[in-house]
Amino acid sequence: KLAADCLLPLLGDDVQWAAGDVPAALSRAFLAADQRILKEGAAAGWKNGTTCVLALLQGHVLHVANAGDSEAVLFRRAAAD
Repeated sequence: KLAADCLLPLLGDDVQWAAGDVPAALSRAFLAADQRILKEGAAAGWKNGTTCVLALLQGHVLHVANAGDSEAVLFRRAAAD
Protein backbone atom coordinates (compact mmCIF):
# COMPACT_ATOMS: atom_id res chain seq x y z
CA LYS A 1 0.00 0.00 0.00
CA LEU A 2 2.80 2.42 0.83
CA ALA A 3 4.47 1.81 -2.54
CA ALA A 4 1.22 2.52 -4.39
CA ASP A 5 0.56 5.59 -2.26
CA CYS A 6 4.02 6.90 -3.15
CA LEU A 7 4.07 6.11 -6.85
CA LEU A 8 0.90 7.76 -8.12
CA PRO A 9 1.62 11.26 -6.76
CA LEU A 10 5.25 11.01 -7.88
CA LEU A 11 4.17 10.14 -11.41
CA GLY A 12 1.50 12.84 -11.47
CA ASP A 13 4.05 15.49 -10.49
CA ASP A 14 6.81 14.30 -12.84
CA VAL A 15 7.69 16.63 -15.72
CA GLN A 16 8.86 13.71 -17.85
CA TRP A 17 5.49 11.98 -17.35
CA ALA A 18 3.73 15.12 -18.55
CA ALA A 19 6.07 15.27 -21.55
CA GLY A 20 5.27 11.65 -22.45
CA ASP A 21 8.63 10.14 -21.45
CA VAL A 22 7.05 7.22 -19.61
CA PRO A 23 10.21 5.11 -19.11
CA ALA A 24 12.13 8.01 -17.53
CA ALA A 25 9.16 9.00 -15.37
CA LEU A 26 8.65 5.42 -14.15
CA SER A 27 12.33 5.10 -13.32
CA ARG A 28 12.37 8.36 -11.37
CA ALA A 29 9.14 7.55 -9.53
CA PHE A 30 10.26 4.05 -8.54
CA LEU A 31 13.62 5.33 -7.29
CA ALA A 32 11.99 8.14 -5.30
CA ALA A 33 9.38 5.78 -3.83
CA ASP A 34 12.11 3.31 -2.88
CA GLN A 35 14.08 6.04 -1.09
CA ARG A 36 10.98 7.17 0.80
CA ILE A 37 10.05 3.63 1.84
CA LEU A 38 13.61 2.90 3.00
CA LYS A 39 13.68 6.11 5.03
CA GLU A 40 10.27 5.50 6.64
CA GLY A 41 11.11 1.86 7.25
CA ALA A 42 14.38 2.69 8.99
CA ALA A 43 12.66 5.28 11.19
CA ALA A 44 9.92 2.79 12.11
CA GLY A 45 12.34 -0.10 12.70
CA TRP A 46 10.88 -2.27 9.95
CA LYS A 47 12.71 -5.50 9.29
CA ASN A 48 11.14 -6.11 5.89
CA GLY A 49 10.95 -4.32 2.55
CA THR A 50 8.44 -3.83 -0.19
CA THR A 51 7.74 -5.13 -3.65
CA CYS A 52 5.76 -3.54 -6.41
CA VAL A 53 5.00 -4.27 -10.06
CA LEU A 54 3.41 -1.78 -12.42
CA ALA A 55 2.26 -2.52 -15.96
CA LEU A 56 0.98 0.29 -18.16
CA LEU A 57 -0.41 -0.38 -21.61
CA GLN A 58 -0.15 2.77 -23.71
CA GLY A 59 -1.51 2.11 -27.17
CA HIS A 60 0.56 -0.82 -28.43
CA VAL A 61 3.41 -0.23 -25.97
CA LEU A 62 3.59 -2.07 -22.66
CA HIS A 63 5.67 -0.37 -19.96
CA VAL A 64 6.62 -2.56 -16.98
CA ALA A 65 8.47 -1.47 -13.84
CA ASN A 66 9.21 -3.26 -10.61
CA ALA A 67 10.82 -2.76 -7.24
CA GLY A 68 12.07 -5.37 -4.83
CA ASP A 69 12.02 -9.05 -5.67
CA SER A 70 8.72 -8.92 -7.49
CA GLU A 71 8.23 -9.98 -11.07
CA ALA A 72 5.60 -9.86 -13.78
CA VAL A 73 4.80 -12.63 -16.22
CA LEU A 74 3.25 -11.86 -19.58
CA PHE A 75 0.88 -14.48 -20.95
CA ARG A 76 0.01 -14.58 -24.62
CA ARG A 77 -2.34 -17.22 -25.94
CA ALA A 78 -1.89 -19.35 -22.82
CA ALA A 79 1.92 -19.35 -23.00
CA ALA A 80 4.18 -17.44 -20.62
CA ASP A 81 6.84 -15.17 -22.16
